[in-house]
Amino acid sequence: MEHTSDTHEILLINRRATKGILKWAQQLVKDNDHYHIIECARQAGWAESLNQAVQKASGEMIVLMHNDVAVPEGWLKAFKMCINLAPNIGIVGPMSNRTEGIQQMIPSDESDEVEFESAAQTFYEQNQYRR
Repeated sequence: MEHTSDTHEILLINRRATKGILKWAQQLVKDNDHYHIIECARQAGWAESLNQAVQKASGEMIVLMHNDVAVPEGWLKAFKMCINLAPNIGIVGPMSNRTEGIQQMIPSDESDEVEFESAAQTFYEQNQYRR
């Protein structure tokens, strides 16, 4: 979580992880006291697994992410700003380069981190108050 400077907790959901992935996750937990593994029943579906993790989360705000998400610098600040704009906002969603509709951002070369950061910053500046 290189781009997440705010205090946070990471819950890694274990749903049939391979031995290699589980070993990697266990090392993350060992190296970071704010990382935790949530063991889910083998038959649990994705939504049920997320619900188990949400129940065990200790934070005031909860962000759900899939394991292939890349976030730019300042992403959490932007989420917090958006959710705190009005007292009746209960959920916010990301902009993405792999979706359709109003959440789609300008595609960038995902293998180029500098281009990704630049595209994300430009998009944020141009659209931060878009609803």
